[in-house]
Amino acid sequence: MNPSSSLFNPINMKLFCSTILATACLLFTACSTCPKDKRPSGLFLGDLSPIKARVGFGDYTVNAYPEPQNAKILVDGKPCAYFIFAHTNSDVTYKIPDGMKSFTATGIRPSGNPWIAGTFSFEVIVDGKSVFKSQSLNSYPNYQVPISITLPPDAQILELKTDNLGNGFADHSIWAYPFFHKATDRGY
Repeated sequence: MNPSSSLFNPINMKLFCSTILATACLLFTACSTCPKDKRPSGLFLGDLSPIKARVGFGDYTVNAYPEPQNAKILVDGKPCAYFIFAHTNSDVTYKIPDGMKSFTATGIRPSGNPWIAGTFSFEVIVDGKSVFKSQSLNSYPNYQVPISITLPPDAQILELKTDNLGNGFADHSIWAYPFFHKATDRGY
């Protein structure tokens, strides 16, 4: 067999690899600019490295849900591509970048999995002081907790906590659209 006619000769491999790379680039570009989930304005916490990330089970993840069987990450019935998954009880801490005036997020659970009852709460702590604490998620319409915080001037540390309220079974807590904003208008 002539090696130059082989599928694995250097010319064929170069063409194959460049085709795969081009396809991957097109797919990534199409997904990252998809109009169904336009990136909100502000600074996404998933783009920052947390000072601390403690979760009750599994791993802290950004834009990835580890148990996708029939589960969807939805806000107002639309797919959410910007989120932090931190199973309760969790404590995720960030340094607040200079110039940030507010923080917004929506506390949710994955949709489509009947085992996830939403019996947990969300809390936001700024510089050691609790500035927001939700009731149990299952007490909110559509299992969504809107969170909108004006940050005190010179705020340094933001902590995102979830509490399983005594029942740690399948408490898959998600911080959807967790963003810092330079202005207090907080729109997304």
